[in-house]
Amino acid sequence: MPAAWHVTLDRIPCPFGTCAAFDVQLMAEAPESVVALFTVALPTPTGGYGEGGEWLARYAGDGREVGSSLWDYAIPPPGVQVQRNARLVRDVSGDVMLASSRVVLPSEGPQALSIQKLRKHGAPTPQGSSVKTPPAYPMQTVIGPNGEILVISRYSSPALEEERSVLTLHDRRGRVLWNRPWPAGQTIDAVHIDALDRITVQYMTAQSWDGGYGMIARLDIAGRVIWRRSTGEPDFYVQTAIDREGNVYALPSRWTFDAFTARLERIDTSGRSTAVWELGQLGTFPELNRGRDGVHVLVRSDPNVDPELLIVPFNAASSASACAGQRHRWPGTWDSLYAGSIALAESNASQIYAATTTEIFRLAGGAP
Repeated sequence: MPAAWHVTLDRIPCPFGTCAAFDVQLMAEAPESVVALFTVALPTPTGGYGEGGEWLARYAGDGREVGSSLWDYAIPPPGVQVQRNARLVRDVSGDVMLASSRVVLPSEGPQALSIQKLRKHGAPTPQGSSVKTPPAYPMQTVIGPNGEILVISRYSSPALEEERSVLTLHDRRGRVLWNRPWPAGQTIDAVHIDALDRITVQYMTAQSWDGGYGMIARLDIAGRVIWRRSTGEPDFYVQTAIDREGNVYALPSRWTFDAFTARLERIDTSGRSTAVWELGQLGTFPELNRGRDGVHVLVRSDPNVDPELLIVPFNAASSASACAGQRHRWPGTWDSLYAGSIALAESNASQIYAATTTEIFRLAGGAP
C-alpha cells in the first residue's frame, strides 16, 4: 500500500541557514495529529554534525504542518560542548510532554530534568510550569500510571573505571522516592512501566571473555527485583516493549555472514516465555514499537528488492504460529530506508505514523 500522505524534510530552518537532523521521536495526539521531535545538527562550518538543539513540529491528520519551532538551539564557542537529553513522554491524562535537560561541558556538572506540557495548538513548544527533578545525567524518562517519573541516568567517578547506570523513581512533583545504582559493568538501555506499576529494565551485561548478554529484569514499584532472565546469545542488539497486560517482548537481532537473524519472544508477568517468533526471513533491520493494544515489529525489505516496510502486530493473544501483517511502499528514496532508525506511533484512532530524519508519513489502512 502507498502512504496516505508523505512529507520530505530535506533540511530544517536554523540560524545561519538550514541544518540536518540525526535523530527523531514521534508521538500521536488526539484526535488525529502527530508531534515530531528532531535532534538538529550544528551548521557544517561551525562543527558539522554536533548537536545544536531540537526542532519540534506538529502535523495534522492530512499531513499539513500545523506549526514548528526550534527549541534550545545554540552554537557554542570553540572548546565548549552542549549535551542535551530530550524525550517525548505522555502524562496520565494522555497529553504529550517534553522531558529535557542540558549540561554545558567542561564547566557544568549534573543538571535538573525538566518536564513540561507541549502547547496543544500550533507549534508544539513547551509551556507553563514544569516539574523538576534533582540534578542528574538523565538518559531516558518514562511516566507511570500514577504520574511517577522513572529516570535512567549514568554517572562516573574517579573511583570507578566505567560508567554506572542508575534507576531513580520520582513522585509526580519530582521528589525522589528511591534511587537504585545498577551493578558495575551492566548498562541499562531501556525501561518501561505497565498499568499496574510493574517496572521492566532492559540492560546489557558484559563478560571478559566474550561480548555482552542482553538481560531483562522485572521490578516492583519499590525497586525490588522480582525476576531476571537472559534474552539469548551474546552480541545481539536487543529491543524491548510491553503490551497493556504487562507482557514483555524482546527482539534480539544480529547480522552475521550475509544473513540477518531476528527473534521475537513474549515473556509473561512471571518471567515465563509464552511464544517465540523467528523473523529473520521477513527482511532486515527490524524495529520494535509499542502500539495501543500490543506491539508492532517494523521490518525493512531486502536491499535487492523494491523498498518496502512490513508492519507485523503482536499482542497477548497472538499464537506462536501466527505472523501476518501489512506491506507498505516506502515513500522516500531507497537510501533513506536504511539511513537510520524509523520512529513509529499509533494514535487512539489506530492510525500509524512513521518518521525518519528526512521523511514523515502516515501509513494507509491504519493499524494492521
